[in-house]
Amino acid sequence: MGRFRHGFLSCKQKQKIASIRKGQNIRQTARTVLLDHAYTTSYPSSSYKQPDLSNFINEEVVDENNVNITSDDSWRNGRRVVELGVLADHLAACKQCGLPLSLQNCLNITTCGLAAVLKVLCVNQSCKNINAIPTGKQHNRIWDVNTKLATASIHTGLGERQLATECLTNDKMKLETILEEIAEKSMKEWTEKEKSMTKECSGNDDITVAVDAGWQKRGSGRSYDSLTGHCSMIGTRTGMILDYSLRSRTCRVCVTARRMKKIPKVHTCRKNYSGSSKAMEADMVVQMVADARIKGTNIMTIVGDEDATTIARLRNKVDKSIIKLSDSNHVKKTLGKSLFALRNKHSRLTTKIIYYFMKCFNFLVAQARGRPEEISKNLPALSKHPFGDHTSCDPSWCQSFEDSSMKFRSLPYGKPLKDKQLQASLSTLFSNYITQSEKLAKLESTQGNESFNNTVASKAPKKTDIMVVLEVLAIGLLQVSFKKNKGHKYLVDANRTAGLSPGVHTSKVSALRDLQYKKRKAIAITKKAKLRRLELKTERNQDISSCEVREGISYQSGIDMEESRLDPENITEIPPPRTSRIEASPKHDSVTEIFFDIEATGLSML
Repeated sequence: MGRFRHGFLSCKQKQKIASIRKGQNIRQTARTVLLDHAYTTSYPSSSYKQPDLSNFINEEVVDENNVNITSDDSWRNGRRVVELGVLADHLAACKQCGLPLSLQNCLNITTCGLAAVLKVLCVNQSCKNINAIPTGKQHNRIWDVNTKLATASIHTGLGERQLATECLTNDKMKLETILEEIAEKSMKEWTEKEKSMTKECSGNDDITVAVDAGWQKRGSGRSYDSLTGHCSMIGTRTGMILDYSLRSRTCRVCVTARRMKKIPKVHTCRKNYSGSSKAMEADMVVQMVADARIKGTNIMTIVGDEDATTIARLRNKVDKSIIKLSDSNHVKKTLGKSLFALRNKHSRLTTKIIYYFMKCFNFLVAQARGRPEEISKNLPALSKHPFGDHTSCDPSWCQSFEDSSMKFRSLPYGKPLKDKQLQASLSTLFSNYITQSEKLAKLESTQGNESFNNTVASKAPKKTDIMVVLEVLAIGLLQVSFKKNKGHKYLVDANRTAGLSPGVHTSKVSALRDLQYKKRKAIAITKKAKLRRLELKTERNQDISSCEVREGISYQSGIDMEESRLDPENITEIPPPRTSRIEASPKHDSVTEIFFDIEATGLSML
C-alpha cells in the first residue's frame, strides 16, 4: 500500500480515501468466518431431516443479511448502448470499500430503454456490496440515450410503433413540448424579419405570405375524404415558415373508447375539426391570418393556387381588402391540362408541340412581369406565330422581322404548323387568358409550401394508418417547420433545450449537412444546371417514346377487356436497332484510299 499524500484534495479524492480506510478497518477487525452449509448427515441430533432436493430448480445465494446475490446471466443477452466513460468511472471503485469492480461479477441488470443499471458484486469478502453501475448519463432522472433516440426518431419520421417502448414514447411526448416552444420562438423571429424586410422595400409592414395545404390521404379527383390536413404559411421575402396549422377529424383515444363503450381517459385530444376535407385549407388559412393580426402582424396579400375559395372566405371573415396573387406553377399546369385536352380533338397536337406552347407562355409571362398591358398585347401571338402569321409579333422577340426564312427549332421539321382548326382552338384558349392579364403580371410561387408538404409526407407517409399518422404528424409538423427555419442545427438547439449535451458529432454533421444543402441549392439555380435538367428530361422522353413505339400498346385502362388485344398474333414488337461493332480495315501500302460523300449518284459510275 502506498502512503496517502498530504495537501489539497478534491471531494472525490477524499471520498475515495475514506472508502479505502473503511475497507481496511473492516478487514482488520473481522474475526468471524462465515462457513457454507454442508448438507450432510453428520448431525448429532436425530430430529434433523435432510432437505428434499427432488424439486430443485436453481440455487439462490444469499448473504448474511438474507439478501439475494444470485448471479443472473440475463445481462449477457441482448444489445445495449453503453457510454464507456461512465461505465469505466463507476467500475473504478466500490462504493463501500473502494476496491476496483469487475464486470464479470455482474449479478443482474435492470433495463431502461437503451440504457441499463448493472448490479455488480464486490469480491471483497468483508464488503460484498452490490453496486449499481449505470451504463450512461442521466438528466433529471431521465436517460440521455433515450431522449436522444426520441430526437432521432422525430428527425427520421419514426412513430411510436417503431419505438415500441413506453419510456421512449414518453420521452418523445416531452420532446414535442420542447419543439413547440423553440419552433414558436423561431417563427416569431422570422415574422419580425419579414416585417422589417417588407418595410425596407415598400415603406410599410403589410407583409405578403404564401399559403398551401396538404392532406394525408390522396384525393382521387372524385373523392376527397382525408381525416387530416395541414397548412403552412411562408413569407415571400424570407422564404421561412411564419406559421402552420393542423386539422384532424378524428382522435385515436376517443375512437377506441367509443368502440369499447367506455369513457375516454384524460388525454390531449387531436380532434379539432368537424367539417369536410375540402374546406380544411380555407379554415386553416383564415385562422392563421386572424391569429397573425391579433399578434400585431398585418397580412394584406396572400399567394395561393386556384383550387380553393380561400380568398373569398378571408374577405368574408377577416378583411375585405385582402389581395390574392396566383401561383405561377398552378397557372402553368392548368394551361398544360387544357392543351392536352385539345389533343383528343386535334391529332397533330403532339406532346412536343404542347411543350413548345407551354415554353412560349412561360417566357411571355416571365419577361412581362409587372406589365399586364404587354401580356394582353402579346398573348394573341401565341396562336399565330407558330402558324407563320407574324402580324401580332413583336420585333423584340420574333426573328421573322430580321430573317423571313427562319426555322422553328422546337416544331417538327422546323416548319410552321398548318392546321387551321387547331389554330382556331388555340386562339379561343389564349383569349381566356387575355382577360386575366392583371393576374398573370403578378404571379408568385408556392414552391416553398410544396416542398414543406413533401417533407411532411416523408415524416408521416400517406399510406400509413391514420391512427398512427395523427401522432406522427403533430410532431412531424413541428420538426419540419423548425428544420426549414434553422436547418439541421435545430437538433443541437433541441438537445440544449432538453438539458442534453449538443453532441460533438451531431454538431459537425449538422453543419456539414447545412453546407451541402446550400451548395446544392446554389448549383441548382444556375443556368448550366437548368439546361442540364432540361437536356436529361428530353433524353428520357425520347427514350421512353421510342420504347413505347417498338413495344406497342402494353398498358392501357381496360385493355384486357378487348378481345382483339388478347390475340397473340396482334402483339407486334419492333426489335431495337442493332449497334454492330465497326472494325478497322487492315492497312495495305499498295491500296489507295478514296473518301467521298453519298449525297449524289456518283457511286454508280465507278
